[in-house]
This record gives sequence, structure tokens and C-alpha cells, in this order.
Amino acid sequence: LKRFRQLQVIINAITGCSLSVAIIGVYFIVYLIIYAAIGVALFGKDDGFHFGTLYMGVLSVFQSSTYDNFSSVMYVSLYGCEQFEYPGFGDWSKYCVDPPAPNFLAAYVYFLFNAIVGGCVLINLFIGLMCSAMIDSYDNLELYTKTDAMVHKIGIRNKLPSGLINKYRQIFELLDV
Repeated sequence: LKRFRQLQVIINAITGCSLSVAIIGVYFIVYLIIYAAIGVALFGKDDGFHFGTLYMGVLSVFQSSTYDNFSSVMYVSLYGCEQFEYPGFGDWSKYCVDPPAPNFLAAYVYFLFNAIVGGCVLINLFIGLMCSAMIDSYDNLELYTKTDAMVHKIGIRNKLPSGLINKYRQIFELLDV
């Protein structure tokens, strides 16, 4: 692995921030479940396809958080299933049974909050954490490379055999935890 320095940077970055990524992942899953439960309570009768069950609610909240065609999910909640049909489905009527009047304000606030918290904050935490870990790993690699070059110069200047320098390097790498 030491021969491929760029790969070493990536592996060190991933392993170095794996605990933080796991913690953020747990926060994101809890957010998805809680926010999906709110969505099922608010829009379950009006949008039985996206918020009919907690499972579909979690998928719909995740879809909205990643901005993947979230407008279709939002429009059904904003205008009601009678006025807006989800594209690509032939028989939409089985999901639109006895819908209440759409609550435009609740849907607007719900999806705006999800766009801000789910899309901008939580997902960007993953990206920021990985970028920060990559920068730290790259800085550590540069420091190792500079230190290695300096040790090599000192060895040449003091006429130390390269085998002795390599033995010391191996010893210090074993001791470096």
C-alpha cells in the first residue's frame, strides 16, 4: 500500500473518519424515520403512494432529501391526489381514496424544511467530513514524505549505510501506533 501513495490517502481518509460517518449516518436514519412518521401523519390519506406506510414515507423523505424528482412527491402533497397524479402510473385512483382537502401551508413548510435540513445540512455533512479527512490524510502523507527525504539527506551527510536507516525506519513504524 505504501507504493501507491494516492490510494493510501484515500484508504486513510475513509478509515480515519469511519466512526464519524457512522454517527452521522445514524442521525440521518433517525431523521428519516421521524420525518417520515410526520409525513405519514400529515399526508398519508391524501398521498397513499408516498406516505401510505412508514416504509414508503422513509423512501419519499430520502428521495426529497437528495432532490431526486422530489417535485412530484411535493406536488401531490401540495395540491392533493385528485388534482395531481404521479407520472408513470396508470391507475392512480387506488392510492387516492377519500382524500381530505390538501393542506398547502403544511406541505410547503414540510418540504422546505426537508430540503434545508435533509438536503443541505445532513447530506453535506458527509461530503464535508470526507473532504476534511482527505485533506488531513494528504497533509500527513506530505509530512511523511518530507520527513523521509530529510532522513535520507541526513543519512547521506553522515555516511550512514542505507540498510541501517531502513532498519530504524522499520523499528519506528512498528512503534508508531
